[in-house]
Amino acid sequence: MKPGRLLSARLHRHTGDPAQLDWGRRAMDWLERVLVRADGFVHDGINRQRDHAIDEQWRFTYNQGLYIGACVELAGALGDDDYLRRATRTARTALAELTADGVFAHEGGGGDEGLFKGVFYRYARLLVDAADVPDLRDFMLASTERLWRSCARDGTILAGPVWTRAVDGKVPLSAQLSAVMATEACAALVSSPVAPA
Repeated sequence: MKPGRLLSARLHRHTGDPAQLDWGRRAMDWLERVLVRADGFVHDGINRQRDHAIDEQWRFTYNQGLYIGACVELAGALGDDDYLRRATRTARTALAELTADGVFAHEGGGGDEGLFKGVFYRYARLLVDAADVPDLRDFMLASTERLWRSCARDGTILAGPVWTRAVDGKVPLSAQLSAVMATEACAALVSSPVAPA
């Protein structure tokens, strides 16, 4: 469901089909009604244990990132800056709740969760490009710099799920890809002009 909101907004952008945009708005309305807290934090899901409970204990950057991306796409499609304000609220809450030592905290051992940080950076970059969010931009650049200081050797980065220390042993591909996605997003930010204050 979370990637579907983003996909429908992008399909509308490419096809002009109003049904795609309508579907994305309805999916976003459901998500905000059920899984998005008042402060913007996005819960992982509902009914995982077949008890109709919201998964409040699963706290991932991936959920925040996909919501941010969908908000940016819907803001562009609808010309509604309120979606950018919602995205900014979620980004700031994610930084407040999911970071430790200047980077996103450990989210798992390197399966699909190894990719979650990269998903956040990909869509946070779109938000920074679309709106003036200097604290998010500063976090992205500083945390990626910290990643490189901790994990780079001889100009090459080998990153595990924890970005504050060098990898000891095998490097999960998903975690390595997150580091590449973060680096790519920050390189794009540095090469783009800063939005006026």
